[in-house]
Amino acid sequence: MKFSIISDTGYGLGVATHLSAEGHNVWLHLNTPGTLGAGIVRTESANAPDGSVDITIFDSDSFGHWADEERKAGKRVIGASHWAEILEKDPEYAASVIKAIGWDTDSVKQGTSVCVTAWFNGAHYIATYTSLVYRRLMSNGCGPDVNISGTAGNFAPVTERIRNEILKPLEPILRHTNHRGCCHVQLLVEKDRYSVTGLTASFNTPLALLLLENSRASIADILLRLFDESSKPVQFLEAWAVAILVSVPPYPYGITAHEYALSGLEPQALKHVWLIDAKHTASGYATAGAHGKVGFVTARGGYLQEAVKRAYRTVGNLKVPDLQYRDDIGRALTTRIQELKENAWI
Repeated sequence: MKFSIISDTGYGLGVATHLSAEGHNVWLHLNTPGTLGAGIVRTESANAPDGSVDITIFDSDSFGHWADEERKAGKRVIGASHWAEILEKDPEYAASVIKAIGWDTDSVKQGTSVCVTAWFNGAHYIATYTSLVYRRLMSNGCGPDVNISGTAGNFAPVTERIRNEILKPLEPILRHTNHRGCCHVQLLVEKDRYSVTGLTASFNTPLALLLLENSRASIADILLRLFDESSKPVQFLEAWAVAILVSVPPYPYGITAHEYALSGLEPQALKHVWLIDAKHTASGYATAGAHGKVGFVTARGGYLQEAVKRAYRTVGNLKVPDLQYRDDIGRALTTRIQELKENAWI
């Protein structure tokens, strides 16, 4: 198959790399100049995808109008849409959608950050799972808020509570907007109470990578199922999957980054690494100096600590100067997970 990935920050590089490893023809179209992705996949300046491309992926919500024009032309498109862009950029609109759905927004002000992710094919969900989300860059909740510095996803069947209170009310909105792809509902939960704090419809998140890491199907097969309303749900490999952000200074600050050598990216490790700011030269992998967000390391396991151990083993094999990452993803959660189970959140 032929895939065209339109990118403005390099987030789609990881998906491009994995699709290429599956044997597909992949082009990464970059909206900004630079060497990001060079030597890893075929890259060029962003332009209209070739008409022969099977699927086009837009990795940023800022491409909403462009993506919708491609859809109107009858092309198969994943990622951005005008609706997803408004959800991301207009808090008042997002709040109005949440209110229209009927979710509670006021009961919980402080609690555990939980996200319900659903993949929708236009008729039904092909995958649903619940994740714990870490927002701060450094361990113990320190450092700046980077949206997601790590996440631990639970792939046990979602509870009746999640199905009835979160997923069923969401379906009419997804059908009305003709959304096909990921959708993420952010919750704050405190024992048996919850409040919805956000709604996004983005492919540009490690929450999406959790499924790609933990599926029996290939990435291409998962993406194709989004265009087939009769497609079957995706089968998961393990009960848990985790993702850990790895970066180098000056990330997350908006300063041009230096180039760092990325050692330890052996073929076996690359199966579980989703690169963002990276390139490949004659001397090996290196950051491309775009922003310092190297990428996400993922792993899966039959239980949480198994997935955590595998992910940190891959991180530990990366020999990168000044590498930044949280060392507490998925750890010391026994009591919290038990409480979430008791209250039917997972």
